[in-house]
Amino acid sequence: MLWTLVFLGLSAHFVAPSRGKTCSLLKRNNKATFHGTKDKYNPGETLSYSCNVGFRLNGSSSVLLCETTGKWHPPVNCQKIKCEKFTIANGKVKIGHLKYNTEVNISCKDGYRLRGPSVVTCGADSSWTPDLPTCEEVLPVQVTCLPPAVPNSSGQDGYKMAYEVGEQATISCQEGFEPIGSSQVTCGADGQWQEMPECRISGGKCQPPPYFPNAHTEHSNQRHYEPNTPVRFKCNHGYRMVRGLSTIYCRNGRWTDLHLICEKKRCGSAGEIQNGRYRYTGSLFGDTATVTCNEGHRLVGVGERHCRAHGWDGRVPVCEAIQCPEPPEVPDADLFFDTSGIIKHGYVASYRCRLGTLIGSSDIFCTEDGTWSAPAPRCEGQHKAKRITLPVLYHETVLYSPP
Repeated sequence: MLWTLVFLGLSAHFVAPSRGKTCSLLKRNNKATFHGTKDKYNPGETLSYSCNVGFRLNGSSSVLLCETTGKWHPPVNCQKIKCEKFTIANGKVKIGHLKYNTEVNISCKDGYRLRGPSVVTCGADSSWTPDLPTCEEVLPVQVTCLPPAVPNSSGQDGYKMAYEVGEQATISCQEGFEPIGSSQVTCGADGQWQEMPECRISGGKCQPPPYFPNAHTEHSNQRHYEPNTPVRFKCNHGYRMVRGLSTIYCRNGRWTDLHLICEKKRCGSAGEIQNGRYRYTGSLFGDTATVTCNEGHRLVGVGERHCRAHGWDGRVPVCEAIQCPEPPEVPDADLFFDTSGIIKHGYVASYRCRLGTLIGSSDIFCTEDGTWSAPAPRCEGQHKAKRITLPVLYHETVLYSPP
């Protein structure tokens, strides 16, 4: 009975007094997320939290303290991110919401141009990003015409550096040429001269014929061509005539139309390559075909051919198999190599020591450049049987005869 009273007295002495109510773990809400590890917290314990997207911490601490009343202190301090409304001088701004991550489109009024981004976003620090643009006034550009340029005309020394819209200039032709069209030209609103005349050779003669793509004339170049003179065109080297007439005539100081069409000659296929293939840039005149050999083969001959006027130049190359020499023999080792004839890329030679320890790689293989992947191994530390000579023991024999 005495021991029971002593035990009860000691138990009562170690019972901790009540420290107040416990605090429950807060649940996540639209503002914050709480980083707790248990459901209940005793007074004096703390709980950390972080603000959700679209909110930011208003203050320096994100830690709550459980008080004896069972309440957390201080209150959660996550403030909604919001940007200020703005205007752009001489600009057009379409602002709806001012909350975090909202995009705003910006444009300028007529007569102004945007300098900076056309779209800004409300950032996490409640400011618009990137920096707001400005609208700059577009200054009017004065339209002028350059001095008129007419082939075989004269009087360029009398022209001005620039002509305003509506201003006129007079075109005069060189000696031996006559104007076709009005000699008075006017500077247009687009900065171009309106209704420019021509200076043609007088007497119905023609100047040298015009340039035609991929074709040339058979005649020597002349300064003037008499009326009704024919000029024949031929396709350039590497081209062939597809259709059209090849001859033009001088008529009333002008050449008749040429409808000649010249196309590049075709070479077709450069041929088939065993254990390889061609890579083409095309199969027309001027194109190239390059040889690529398959793995384990190498090129013998020229690896590039060109499409010429008479077909592909050069010869079809060869892709021959890459082969290695016979694998070396290793003293005191067995060679396992099952092949006969050409030793191709990828073939493996294996070594096993009959005596001693193998030093090096036991397996070597034939590489793409026709060499073995590693030097042949060697066998070291072999133990040879030693001859042992035993000493000769001599035993003395004693003959005993009974008395």
